[in-house]
Amino acid sequence: MIHDKTNHTCDGEPSLTDSQVLEFCREGHLLLKGVVPDEINRRTCDYLEGKIPANPSYIPDGLTEADLERIRASHEPSTIFLEDWFVENVLLNSHVVGVMRSLLGRSFGLPVLASHHHVQCPMPAQGWHHDADHVFGPELNFVEVFYFPQDT
Repeated sequence: MIHDKTNHTCDGEPSLTDSQVLEFCREGHLLLKGVVPDEINRRTCDYLEGKIPANPSYIPDGLTEADLERIRASHEPSTIFLEDWFVENVLLNSHVVGVMRSLLGRSFGLPVLASHHHVQCPMPAQGWHHDADHVFGPELNFVEVFYFPQDT
């Protein structure tokens, strides 16, 4: 597997058969059960709930530690992508990389935005919307990835 930190891309061996790719296109989803270790799922939940300290691999230019904590506590805690343990065990998980490589081809882009939809119910339904500003069409250039660490 090749992780290009400069271009925020990844490459690896494709793992889906042609039939599995067609199934994804027909069904619109693919479920990977149990590929992330339970310890990482628990750590992810603890990170999102602020129960463990952040340990970013770096602080992006123009941001401060206070900015990172504010972002972490928001509904878009994308600072989790600065945590090496998360990148290595979730984003660069060999099962995930193989599927993404099969669907998107060589040097696919890694996510830059995380959304945290954990709420206390009952809550009103969210209005109709589309995520990630994807361009709608027949090409498969983007994949919306959902990770539910609390449900594993």
